[in-house]
Amino acid sequence: MQPIHNLEDKQVAYSNLKHAHQKLVEKSDIWNWNSLATTTRPSLQRILHLDKLVKSAIALPGDIFEFGCHYGASTCIMHNLLEIYEPHGHRMIHAFDTFEGFPSTDHRDSSSTELQNKKGDFNVEIEDYDFFLDGILTNLRQLDMSPSKRPSYSLNKGDASVTLPSFLDERPATLASMVIFDLDIFEPTSECLKHIESRLVPGAIVVFDELLSFDQFPGESLAFQSCAFKHRLKPLVHDSMVPFSATFQYF
Repeated sequence: MQPIHNLEDKQVAYSNLKHAHQKLVEKSDIWNWNSLATTTRPSLQRILHLDKLVKSAIALPGDIFEFGCHYGASTCIMHNLLEIYEPHGHRMIHAFDTFEGFPSTDHRDSSSTELQNKKGDFNVEIEDYDFFLDGILTNLRQLDMSPSKRPSYSLNKGDASVTLPSFLDERPATLASMVIFDLDIFEPTSECLKHIESRLVPGAIVVFDELLSFDQFPGESLAFQSCAFKHRLKPLVHDSMVPFSATFQYF
């Protein structure tokens, strides 16, 4: 997550939109359509970006892995997109997060900005958030077009560099059509890259959400540079809607 430029100038507008959103949610129908009136341009850019990614992923076999989901906004949007594009599919989203912020940082994560990265940053400020997010996804499934009772997601709480190996051991046949790295820091990004390669299908989409954020989150770029299979990652056309993100295809 990047700092907002000119935050002081925008703070009043963001506060007003947040207040308006709360009112509109109370007056919205079952679709919550009315509340979308307050959707900001950055949020819409992110949704359009995720739409492109999901469309690319569904052309391939395999599940979607999201390393670093925070409050689960991207997870829920991708879940809805899969239900639109594959209403009777069997593809799952596997989201990984501590829900308690960065598990640790080291010198490779040192920011050159005034905002230093430290343990606990990006902590989710809702207790037992994995259960809370599970409730959101469960309710979204109740609105899905598909009558299927199949599992469509998994939420994996903890340091992804620890939870991913056990996850893969328990699911030896699971493949990945797309992996999204939004862990921001070096160690878990580097470790997850090592463990996930054997599950990437040819042509798999590999996304680094903060790869070009050299100043704020250098750890993600350094993890990419140390990746043993980076020579097999072909860069795709850069999406200007998410300027710090970079997308590759695995060959």
